[in-house]
Amino acid sequence: MNKTIGISCCSENNFNIFSNMFSLLRTENQIPEVSENFLLPSPFGLQQASVGNEVSATLSEKKPKKKHRRPKKITACPHIYKKHYARNMCNACYHRFGREKNAWSCKHVERKHYAKGKCEACYIKEYMSSNNS
Repeated sequence: MNKTIGISCCSENNFNIFSNMFSLLRTENQIPEVSENFLLPSPFGLQQASVGNEVSATLSEKKPKKKHRRPKKITACPHIYKKHYARNMCNACYHRFGREKNAWSCKHVERKHYAKGKCEACYIKEYMSSNNS
């Protein structure tokens, strides 16, 4: 019984069924003509190839590789083996020497700005008081 099903699936009758299905979808019972250049499906997208089994230039071309981003090097402080933080300095050197603005939200306007407009001492004082409350 299985053999007859397998034979009937592969018989020419199924081809006629499919051709009849396609004829219902098309108003004309014609097979579309193949032009000289057409698009073939490819795992890398649609690429143009010719009918004569010639490989087009787009198949042989390689996509340019993206450059990988490298971490910045520390050049402005002596700690060259530490992680880069800002302005080519490590974290400690940036907070000591790299800041240029002065604080504007606290009474210490002559000190360097740390965060939220405050100097380091006032910011830490506010941070500790808000966490303890």
